[in-house]
Amino acid sequence: WTAINTGTTTHLYDLIFTDANTGFCIGNNGTVLKSTDGGMSWTGIYQNPGLSLQSIAMNSAGTLAIKGQKNSSQMFLMHSTDLGGSWQTDSTTYTYLGGADDRIQAAGTQFFFIQGFDYALMSGTPGSYQEVRQQTYSFDFHTALAGYALEDNLNAVLHTTDGGANWTQKPNNLTQAMLSNNQPLWGMKFPETTGVASFWHDYP
Repeated sequence: WTAINTGTTTHLYDLIFTDANTGFCIGNNGTVLKSTDGGMSWTGIYQNPGLSLQSIAMNSAGTLAIKGQKNSSQMFLMHSTDLGGSWQTDSTTYTYLGGADDRIQAAGTQFFFIQGFDYALMSGTPGSYQEVRQQTYSFDFHTALAGYALEDNLNAVLHTTDGGANWTQKPNNLTQAMLSNNQPLWGMKFPETTGVASFWHDYP
């Protein structure tokens, strides 16, 4: 690995490349950096010292969405439809609660993220998000309709094929093992090639 000078000393938390040359990097102080040469150099395109930007994703329509924090209890969402040329802030106020998955993820045209004291999994497009389930610690969608979630109360692995309208618990021996050991499940991510898991195992 070779260190690349980004031109900032602020902490950076996430990055995404939308093609071989164009990338975006985000972090503290509301910092958004953009690269047009494959990450060899970076230019600041947005800054708001009151924000901590944590996660960035792009959907199939080319919209970039960023999830972050305004303060210890308030979430911040913004998006761009012109590859960072301009940014719009989501007018809806969402609650931030630590301990759950902090990502915003894109699948098809949809974005997914968790918010609120009930760990609500949200789905939709900027300005039009709706709750699809509560008590969700982590999630991963491999299409706009098909995805998985880790349930808070039961430590269960759940699967949906209709965008979160209905969920089924996947057969596994991992859930019972985790419950007996009082060990919660914290995160999940599937390979983008398949995103399919039919059976779960407990590994030491």
